[in-house]
Amino acid sequence: MQLRLEWTAVGGSDYYDVYLDRVPMARVRDGHQAVIGSNDEPLESHHEYDVLIVARKAGDIELDYAAGSARTGGWEGRYQWVNRTKHTNKGKSMQLDYRVTYVDGAYRIEGLYDRWRTIFPLVSQDMIGQQIAFEGDDESQHAYRNNTQFFNTTSIKPIWWNVVSTSSTANSCVIEVRSRASGIEVVTRSTYLFHLTEEGRKELHFTTTASGVASLSLFRCPDPGSGGVFKAVMV
Repeated sequence: MQLRLEWTAVGGSDYYDVYLDRVPMARVRDGHQAVIGSNDEPLESHHEYDVLIVARKAGDIELDYAAGSARTGGWEGRYQWVNRTKHTNKGKSMQLDYRVTYVDGAYRIEGLYDRWRTIFPLVSQDMIGQQIAFEGDDESQHAYRNNTQFFNTTSIKPIWWNVVSTSSTANSCVIEVRSRASGIEVVTRSTYLFHLTEEGRKELHFTTTASGVASLSLFRCPDPGSGGVFKAVMV
């Protein structure tokens, strides 16, 4: 997330130092506005920051200051990627639809298949490490099967799977899943990365990797120049 800050110019100042929650974030020498936060160093979403702007002249001599607060927004919304190439994984991988919500201080990501299914965090914390059969009518089983069908380029189906770990940062959600098929255990790592374009448009970038030879069976984004990353745009 980002914050766009603007303040009143102070005569005689050479620069302005910007602080968020008492942490120095930027020194502005040209103008009296700043964008704080980037894709590489994002701010926390839904966070109320204490803002301090200090006007100084050469030698770090303080002239004036202004204090206030500013709150960041969030990544909630619908995102979509549409396959416009001829590489469709035998017609299984035509479109990705994601719905992102913010619940109890954490992000939830759903995918649209037969209906909306929660794909992150996929299971509750008490189910981390628990072996789950591939077939079944539990919500997580439906979500995992639908997601697997989209990205699996083979006809091989897992016998069971379990969530190894889930984690989140200011702009990403990561889940690792272990599965067993044809006598081989594989760990896949799926990353959902929230991204802001230069125009300020929100995107959700998805990548998945797998251990060993299983990586060869994953369907990756076929868009030219994508590097295999599915870039879903907010709709």
